[in-house]
Amino acid sequence: MTSTTPPPPPPGGLPDSPELEQVYREAADIAAEVGQRLSSAHLLLAMFTVPNLAELLLLDRDVNEETLISQIGRMEREPPDTLATLAARSRQVARSCEAEHVDCLHLLAACTGQPRSFACRLLERAGLAVDRLGDTARRYATHGVPQRLQRAAEAMHRSDHDVQVLDTLEYAALTADLALDADSARDTVVEYPAVPDEPSAEETVEAPAARATGRHSTGRHTTSRAPERD
Repeated sequence: MTSTTPPPPPPGGLPDSPELEQVYREAADIAAEVGQRLSSAHLLLAMFTVPNLAELLLLDRDVNEETLISQIGRMEREPPDTLATLAARSRQVARSCEAEHVDCLHLLAACTGQPRSFACRLLERAGLAVDRLGDTARRYATHGVPQRLQRAAEAMHRSDHDVQVLDTLEYAALTADLALDADSARDTVVEYPAVPDEPSAEETVEAPAARATGRHSTGRHTTSRAPERD
């Protein structure tokens, strides 16, 4: 049975970056939730749960977690020492890049160099040339990522506070626009067609019979008196 956690770094070895440590934890959680042993496939999927440069590289190649999951028909076997081999190989890649710690790009490059790992098979099924992907990961780890990916990385690492500030500013701008629209509406004069006035209750209305005799009705029903005889 394979270990559920990666081996600790050897004494004096390069430490793992906070992002890579989180990827290892997320991978263990993913495997535990589905009742599976931790594998390189879980590590690969966990790279999409934590903002990191390996995720950006894969997304730039049109590969995301759904792409990889769609290639998993069942959990496939890999050598029992795969995780330990990947951890050791990641540190070798990091040292060759003169890095101060091991990060997700180093792990991704290590996966591409282990064709018997489940992760490498998934990357191939997703349509990636794993050798070229590994070279790109090493180049990015050594010389940095292109500016377009750097901007995306900065956006991914934006703190929740910054997001809240931006949301507040956007809300304030929207409120100002709505207020301006309301002021414009109040300043606009709308002309409506004239409607004839209806008589009020206090006005005197001539009844038809009164018009004929020249009398004004008081609004009460009256009985005409017959003319008196001489």
